[in-house]
Amino acid sequence: MKKVLRVLLVGPLLAGPVTAAALPAQASAAACAQQPCRAEFTTAGEWTTFTVPQGVSTITAYVWGAGGGGGAGATGAGGGGGGGTHVAMVIATNIRHAGGGGGAGGGGGAGANGGHSGGYATGTFKVTPGQKLKIFVGEGGKAAGAPTVGIGGGAGSSDKDGAPGKNAFNPGDGGDGGGSNITDVDAAKWLVTASGGGPGATGGGGKGGKGACGGATGPNCVSVPPNHYPPGSTSPYFLRGGDGGASGAGGTASAAGKLSGNGTIGSGVDGDWYQTVPGTAGKKGAPGTAGGKGGDGSLGVRGLPGGEAGLNGTGGAGGTGGTGGIVKDTGVKPPAGVGKGGNGGSGGKGGDGGKGARGATNSRQADNYGKDGGTGIVGTGGTAGGNGYVLLTWK
Repeated sequence: MKKVLRVLLVGPLLAGPVTAAALPAQASAAACAQQPCRAEFTTAGEWTTFTVPQGVSTITAYVWGAGGGGGAGATGAGGGGGGGTHVAMVIATNIRHAGGGGGAGGGGGAGANGGHSGGYATGTFKVTPGQKLKIFVGEGGKAAGAPTVGIGGGAGSSDKDGAPGKNAFNPGDGGDGGGSNITDVDAAKWLVTASGGGPGATGGGGKGGKGACGGATGPNCVSVPPNHYPPGSTSPYFLRGGDGGASGAGGTASAAGKLSGNGTIGSGVDGDWYQTVPGTAGKKGAPGTAGGKGGDGSLGVRGLPGGEAGLNGTGGAGGTGGTGGIVKDTGVKPPAGVGKGGNGGSGGKGGDGGKGARGATNSRQADNYGKDGGTGIVGTGGTAGGNGYVLLTWK
């Protein structure tokens, strides 16, 4: 990577945007017409050597660690398959078969947490002209990538119960942000250090929607003997529409992160440090909706249609991702985005359930066979954390 080191003529640090011309990397203090002079280090992930200019006896350093990467949003779960009718065609003219229930929607995936900000430290220390300082700028934590394949729904059926949708999995956390520091080469000791921020945690995947019962079954897809009437019912179970599938639960969000680092002030340095700032937590995924019950059939009554198909449930919405932590405001402003934690990705929507099968009659085969449940949608990836930054000033 190309090293980026700038030594600038500037006014006071709090005076606003810098609009000064650049000087050679190892400029003499006498060349600084305006005070203080400053050197900026922005190349992340490698060491840079700084030689103290002639006439300089004191340096004040401002050090920001890199932010942690945001986690990836979890995938929504698959929807449940629609129930069948347990019969392909009815021979007797006086039987209209019950319809299958609708499959339930899968739960939405949870949003991921935002990454933590980098730490911050500042310190003033004595130097001598020609002294070598090693500067390291932390690299922002990697963003967690989103999955590339959705979660499959359950298979529908023409003559039995629908299959449940598959549960989704957690895609992955973001990466740790790197710390930034200044080292005295000759003394082989750290002078000022700021920790990198911790990663954002991923959210939990949604739970699959349940498959629907086929027609002519008892509650909860348990078959019962024909002509067995449940209490208060006028229809035997073998003419009862299939129950709809139970909804899939939404993914669970991860707890907000704890403080993950701070800074270090070396011996002989007069300074202070601040801890990293956690990102906010993502939101949990919404549950899917339950499937609808299939229509009841009939016995001994001509002209009535077969039981209608149970309506499918819809998949739950994915949770929104959390935002990355912001570097603590100390009055000294780094460039935009420095040390910021990456944002968490949003969770994916759960798959819709499959519609149930329509009941058969002697003149009609069971049509609209139970449909397959829909595929759960993948969540979005997080964003990378901001790189660290080091600023040296002297008069």
